[in-house]
Amino acid sequence: MPRSGEKENNTHDDRNPTPPERSLTMAVPKRRKSRARTRHRRAQWKAEVPQLVRVVVDGEVHHVPPYLVPAVRRGLVQVGRR
Repeated sequence: MPRSGEKENNTHDDRNPTPPERSLTMAVPKRRKSRARTRHRRAQWKAEVPQLVRVVVDGEVHHVPPYLVPAVRRGLVQVGRR
């Protein structure tokens, strides 16, 4: 109990702008999901075939993703060599 003129000892004070620490627990599902539901959800995901663009470098034709075309043309990325 606070004395007269004193505030209670709280973790959050108007003078202290930082909020009290929150618990660092993860979210936990309330119920278990069935295998069928999980597998049905996972089966909806499909991988897409990457779209490739033809690029001619030094007389050789290479197929690269569109975002790499400028780098391949400048010679910053080497294609077809391992």
